[in-house]
Amino acid sequence: MATKNNPKNKGSSGEKKFFDGKEIEPIKYDGSYIGHGKYMASKYAKTLEMVIGKDGKPVAWSDIEASDK
Repeated sequence: MATKNNPKNKGSSGEKKFFDGKEIEPIKYDGSYIGHGKYMASKYAKTLEMVIGKDGKPVAWSDIEASDK
């Protein structure tokens, strides 16, 4: 039986993503007041700590590849 809640039907959106070995989740980022714009950024799972790149900006969710970890 196919249902919308079946994780097997989600494709790549059901895969977890990791950054530096830690699981991450998407979060809406609004940095327009400092010139970064608005986009879906990344935060570490079960925390409110954002994933910050080497350039000092939050890492975009789309820039991180899904992992089987």
